[in-house]
Amino acid sequence: MHYLNYNYFFWDFDGVIKDSVNIKTKAFEELFQNSPPHIIHKISKHHLENGGMSRYEKIPLYMKFSNTKYIQQDIENNISLFSSIVTDKVINSNWVPGAKEILEKYFNDKTFYLITGTPKDEIDFILKSLGIEHCFKKVIGAPVKKNIAVKNIISEENIPNNQAIFIGDASSDYEAAKLNDIEFLLRIHEWNVNLQNKLTCKKIKNFL
Repeated sequence: MHYLNYNYFFWDFDGVIKDSVNIKTKAFEELFQNSPPHIIHKISKHHLENGGMSRYEKIPLYMKFSNTKYIQQDIENNISLFSSIVTDKVINSNWVPGAKEILEKYFNDKTFYLITGTPKDEIDFILKSLGIEHCFKKVIGAPVKKNIAVKNIISEENIPNNQAIFIGDASSDYEAAKLNDIEFLLRIHEWNVNLQNKLTCKKIKNFL
C-alpha cells in the first residue's frame, strides 16, 4: 500500500521534514566541547542511535558521561543553550526533498499530526518561521513521549489503526508506531544506517 493511501499521518520532524539530524549532533558536540574526545564521540554516537529521545533526557545523561558535577540549574542552562544553538540552524537547514510539497498539497485532504522530541514552544516557533504550522492538526513536542502522544491522539480522535501511518527516522518513531499498531514508514539517511539494517518495514529516501 502506498503511503499516500493512508488518511492519518504522524510525522516526525528532524530527519523527516528537515534534514536537521546532524545539526543536533553538532550542537551536542559544541555543548560538551570541553570534554575529552572519546566522551564527545560517545555523546554523538548515543544521540544518533537514539534519534527520537528528547534533550530533557539526553542532556543530564551526557553530563553524567562527561563526569560533570551539576545541579538542576546547570541542566536547565544547558537545555536553553542547546535550544539557542539549534533553532536558527534547523530553520535554515535543507528540506527533505518533497516533504514541504507533500505537506502543502495534502493537508486539506489528509490529517497530519507532528510528533517530535523537540520542546513544544521551540517546534511551534520553527513551524511558524517555515510557514507550515497550518499543515498540522496537532503538534506534540517534548517532554511527552512519542508513543503516548500517538496513543492519546488515536484514542481522542477515534482513528482506525489501519488508516494511520507514522513517518519517522528513529527507533522511538518505530516503537510509537508498533506499540499503537499502526503502519511505519522509515525515512532513510546516512545517520540511521544501523536502524535501516535492523528493520524490515517500508523505507523511503525522500518524498519526490
